[in-house]
Amino acid sequence: MDRGRASAEIQVASVTTDNEQRDGHLKTADFFKAEEFPTASFTATGFRANGSDFTVDGEFTLRGVTKPVTVDVEFLG
Repeated sequence: MDRGRASAEIQVASVTTDNEQRDGHLKTADFFKAEEFPTASFTATGFRANGSDFTVDGEFTLRGVTKPVTVDVEFLG
């Protein structure tokens, strides 16, 4: 049985807050350290039914550090 797969890669320099000064600050070593770590990523490790929606377990990597995360996902069709 196929258990499904999900992954995402985010170019951290593409994150915008509609505030140019804040966006620039987010790219620095204070936050994303975008020059050294240009991407953040998520890879699902499991899916669980949660009523008509789902809970997704996975690993999120930011600035070279990977941690487990759990995300509630709403099924829209």
